[in-house]
Amino acid sequence: MEKILLHTCCAPCSASTITLLQEYEIVSLWFNPNIYPLKEHLARYDTWNKYMDLLNIQKLEIKADWLDDNYAAFGRVIAGMDIVEDIEKGEVVSDS
Repeated sequence: MEKILLHTCCAPCSASTITLLQEYEIVSLWFNPNIYPLKEHLARYDTWNKYMDLLNIQKLEIKADWLDDNYAAFGRVIAGMDIVEDIEKGEVVSDS
C-alpha cells in the first residue's frame, strides 16, 4: 500500500479526507503554528492526537517550540505583510 502524507489542521477537517484516502497508508502531519490563540492550538492538537490514535494512523509532528502564549514570534514573522490584510478581506491573492 502506498503511503500518503496528510497535513492536518484538526481532527474534524481530516475525517472526510481520511475516508476518501482509504486506499493509502496515511501519515498525518501536524504543523500549525498559525492557529491562534494558544488555547485553540492546544485543543486542536489534543483532539488530533487522540483521533489519529483511535484510527491507528501514524502521526508526524513538527513542533513549533518558538510559539509563546501571545504568538509574538509568529506576529513578527508576518508583520508588515500586506498579503495578510488581503486574505482577511477575502481578496484573491496572486503572484502575478
